[in-house]
Amino acid sequence: MCDDPPWEGYSRDRLRAGMAYPVGRDFVERCLRDAGAVIGSLSFVGGTADPRQVPERRLLIDLYWFGDARSGYLTNPYRTRASYLFMRLWAVPSMQRREMGQLLGEGLPLACRWAAAAMNRGTAWSASPHVLTLHGGPKGLCVQET
Repeated sequence: MCDDPPWEGYSRDRLRAGMAYPVGRDFVERCLRDAGAVIGSLSFVGGTADPRQVPERRLLIDLYWFGDARSGYLTNPYRTRASYLFMRLWAVPSMQRREMGQLLGEGLPLACRWAAAAMNRGTAWSASPHVLTLHGGPKGLCVQET
């Protein structure tokens, strides 16, 4: 097994009081490895001022595939295929950490399988951008692809 993490770049925001990450970096790494996925960037995001963020629909993960049909930046021969994938894992209120962490026990492996599949999709799919979002709330996990 390779010691390199399954991402090319990593960042982690400092958390505000009362916020927590629902899962840790080790769990994300394990899920990515289990799925056979490598991503360009993994960011743990401390929070948002987005007024649409409500307890009934808490953003947990967004995973971006930046379409590979652009010129310049994305046609750089030194870029890897993984660099088209960008994952953000969002902090949640500390009181919801356990509940949201349990939802990600199911959702994060699904997101990582999506990332692995993105690497092998046909050119029609990979040419355009795609986003997979995972939200959690009282009704459970909501997965949406756009």
